Amino acid sequence: MVVSGEVGVGKPNPAAFHEVLRRLGAEPNEAVMVGDSWERDVLGARRIGMSTVWVAGGRTLPASLPGVTVVERVAELTGLAGQFPTAGRERRNR
Repeated sequence: MVVSGEVGVGKPNPAAFHEVLRRLGAEPNEAVMVGDSWERDVLGARRIGMSTVWVAGGRTLPASLPGVTVVERVAELTGLAGQFPTAGRERRNR
């Protein structure tokens, strides 16, 4: 977990996403941002090339953005695992 107050930068600043990825040892194309804030989570992650899932929670999609997966509840994530890039998994399994 990365707390913005501890690292001095928060979402949607690209540095916040890069810090999380650095701690995970991952690249943007190897990670998926799941969040309920369109501006902070989805748009922020997309700026650095991450795949995104927006948890809508009954809200209307604020914009049409190709490649954004939309779910209503976090519980729906279990059925999505196969649709995201596998570059990270393949590299780590070598």
